[in-house]
Amino acid sequence: MASLQSLIRRPAVHFVLLGLVLYGIARWWTVQDDAGDPRGASIVIERERVERLRDEFRRQTGSPPTPEQERALVGEEVDEEILYREALARGLENGDRSVRWWLIKKMRFVAEDPAESDDDLYRKARELGLDRDDIVIRRILAQKMRLLAEVSGGSVEPDEAEVEAYYEKHRGDWMRPERVSLSHVFLSRDRRGAATEEDAKTLLAEIEGRPPPEVGDVGDPFALGRRHTARSQEQLAKLFGPEFAERVSTLEPGHWVGPIPSAYGLHLVWVEEKLAAEPASLGSVRNQVSRRLAAERREAALSQELEKLRPRYDVRVEPATSSEGAADAS
Repeated sequence: MASLQSLIRRPAVHFVLLGLVLYGIARWWTVQDDAGDPRGASIVIERERVERLRDEFRRQTGSPPTPEQERALVGEEVDEEILYREALARGLENGDRSVRWWLIKKMRFVAEDPAESDDDLYRKARELGLDRDDIVIRRILAQKMRLLAEVSGGSVEPDEAEVEAYYEKHRGDWMRPERVSLSHVFLSRDRRGAATEEDAKTLLAEIEGRPPPEVGDVGDPFALGRRHTARSQEQLAKLFGPEFAERVSTLEPGHWVGPIPSAYGLHLVWVEEKLAAEPASLGSVRNQVSRRLAAERREAALSQELEKLRPRYDVRVEPATSSEGAADAS
């Protein structure tokens, strides 16, 4: 005992003990600081989370993801987590109306006083930490951070010259499909019943070789009109049905053909002209071109921002429990 007391009194021992105490305090402080910093802790994609991604993919597609698809799914999950943590680190939840509304709604379920004010409920929700690890708030903040990242380089909206240049480069992506101009004679099954097909054959023989202007108003009235100009196969399918549209697409111009069935009855059809597929004019697709170019710029800006953010985080992916998929740890 005496030797122990003598050892404790030595200055060197005091120095070592003091060092250990200071190390312990510093270590505790670092842990607390990391716990409060959304960027501090590692991002761990747990095994259960990978399984959930896999199950969701299977439900949507009917088959399990390939290893490449699973890696992409896990990568998207990691990016979502990074965006969420960056949003927290930047305080984007503060003053956000959607976050405030959701927290107040959650607190209403547990509030003892139904007359408690929204301000008090919001404050209590924040004090209880209900804004952390909430799936709804996570998505709100990740989306908010995503929007900020997408415009981090400035406006993505293209000017007229950029739209024109993009259209010229990709004009094949905006093709007008093959179109048909036609006239037809309609025979109604509701009016003619069992005689409809025989009447159609008789009428076809009567008008054979006579162009539509010479035929006049033979046949039955048709609410959608007797003549249709520059209709695509898709448009004809919406008007007459897919069987009619498919048959008309194979016809050559300049003579009567039929009877061709539709959703309404039978038709004798004269194709006037067939217009080949061609690029749509810029004027008709300008808005589509502008939106696509802006979307590509937003996606590129987000990718660049994520490339800068990823090195800040230690990411670990737990190994899968089965042979389906293969999400590699990062």
